[in-house]
Amino acid sequence: MSAPYTIYLKDLPLGTTELEKADPPMGVVAGIIHFSDPSYGFDFLRAYCEENLVAHSVLDEGEKCLAISPIEQLVVRNHLGQEIPAAGNAIEGMEHEGFELTLLGVPYPFYGEEFPHHVQAYEQAYE
Repeated sequence: MSAPYTIYLKDLPLGTTELEKADPPMGVVAGIIHFSDPSYGFDFLRAYCEENLVAHSVLDEGEKCLAISPIEQLVVRNHLGQEIPAAGNAIEGMEHEGFELTLLGVPYPFYGEEFPHHVQAYEQAYE
């Protein structure tokens, strides 16, 4: 497993993720967000979306369940500071269960170089 990836919203370091989930043939990686500030979460993300006209859905107001996609000003960087290229992204989750980041359409060969453990696990699963 590689070092945590840092998630930026504009220039704000929103938090980190391990990008521990994957669908290699689709160029998808996902992971739980570990927010860098305890005030980040549902209310912060919702306010950001409303202030910046980012499409989002409040799926359950009482449970503080939110889905956001795409977020143009969201950037994910590896431990070397290199941006993870992706065709799209999404954040989904609930306040009390946590939020997950998904990167969609990460291109090859970059995907295989950055996430060889995901590619290897996928190949081994279908041997």
